[in-house]
Amino acid sequence: MQSEATTLDIAAQAADTAPVFTTTAGSLSSRAITNTTVLWQPAAWNTIGEATTTQRTPNLAALVQEIVSRPGWTSGNAIAFLIEGTGHRTAEAFDKAGSIPASLSITYSVQSTASFAQSMSAYPALTGNNALPTANPDGDAFNNLLEYALATSPAQTNPTPCTLAQQSGTLTFTYPRPSLAPDLTYTVEWSQTIAPGSWSSAGVTEQILSDNGTTRTVKATIPTAPAGVFVRLRVTSL
Repeated sequence: MQSEATTLDIAAQAADTAPVFTTTAGSLSSRAITNTTVLWQPAAWNTIGEATTTQRTPNLAALVQEIVSRPGWTSGNAIAFLIEGTGHRTAEAFDKAGSIPASLSITYSVQSTASFAQSMSAYPALTGNNALPTANPDGDAFNNLLEYALATSPAQTNPTPCTLAQQSGTLTFTYPRPSLAPDLTYTVEWSQTIAPGSWSSAGVTEQILSDNGTTRTVKATIPTAPAGVFVRLRVTSL
């Protein structure tokens, strides 16, 4: 029985095709990883040989997408996933005699229209100028493009969906976004002065806290300075 609290970060190796694992010291820790990691807090594993949803990881689509979007990636290339964290869960190696190897299940679709347009089509009452990316028909602080980018409704007033927190010297910025938004890019930036040209994404790391296939919750960790910093989320329409 393995029931102690376990918190894991899953990343993929940032490579066009991942080399095989070896017994060389540092073979894993020396590999460059994806910009984003996925949080996994598995429930207790109480049955030897169990292979159910309890052993299933969260959605890893963001990691796979980052790899297949690399200019040098081609179909058939290898992807390596690296897991680290605290706690204890024991899984069988894929090459153990008689074991059931781990498998990666991928479902994909081809986008034929802009995702912003698809999002707005869910609100047929918003037509004409009220359907433009810069319009704000519900009168809150977000225009239609930002409503789409933050997975909120352009037809009703929404509270700010982002949170900023500081604890033990760590500054985090958490925000929602659609799981699939191919027409947008997201960049969390920080500045000590907010002067033009002072914003930077240096040192920012991101972790996916949850992804239900529709909405993804992302936590960005920002370097903090003694004098404090300003934080912003920059969304760009492609």
